[in-house]
Amino acid sequence: MAIPTEMAYHETSDLVQSIRNLKIPTSQMILNMIQPHSQTYGISAECALCTNKIAYEKKIFDNFSHLFPRESMYIINKQYEEVCGIKDLEHFGRKLYGYF
Repeated sequence: MAIPTEMAYHETSDLVQSIRNLKIPTSQMILNMIQPHSQTYGISAECALCTNKIAYEKKIFDNFSHLFPRESMYIINKQYEEVCGIKDLEHFGRKLYGYF
């Protein structure tokens, strides 16, 4: 799923319910292209667009937490450079899952 929107939430909710009705186990949710909150990504606290986007995404994230426990949800921040090659993938995996 790309940038979380209310439509994406409803579509994902329907998908999860259908999967559960079929008794297919689901244990994780990945939210992709989330606006990073950290200064390390060059996000300024004074940037109204970034601040509003982060607040909106938090609202949608809270909706997704009704589908999956927070500990089973992985967030992939918007990547400003392409993840390419083994070293980049290893670094990305460490950021995503916290190990490797």
